[in-house]
Amino acid sequence: MTPFDLTNQAVQQVEDNNKVYCEKLCAFAEIWVKTQMKPFTADDLKRAFFKAGNSPPSQPSIFGTPFRKLSRSHQIFDTERTQKSSFKEAHHRPLSIWISKEFRLKQQANRTLDKSNSQFAFF
Repeated sequence: MTPFDLTNQAVQQVEDNNKVYCEKLCAFAEIWVKTQMKPFTADDLKRAFFKAGNSPPSQPSIFGTPFRKLSRSHQIFDTERTQKSSFKEAHHRPLSIWISKEFRLKQQANRTLDKSNSQFAFF
């Protein structure tokens, strides 16, 4: 079994053992990421989820679940950058930095607009 297979198996087991919490977290994340017009990490999702009045999970690794699902459905995109976690229990583990589809589309539109406006620049 490859390391990728082992990771997928572990994630699936965490999801199966926390089905109700996972569904609630994924539903929250799907709505939350659409409002993010800046890069974000799992720490940002955790803070928003807890601030909304939700209790911490029995298995903190459950916070990886919505990122996998949203990434597969092209709702979020990995920037290929990382930042250290600010949560003490995460021991400063590196976290992927993500952007939402909405933010990505806004960035692309801005780049297109900048290129079209550059033809009017005078040198």
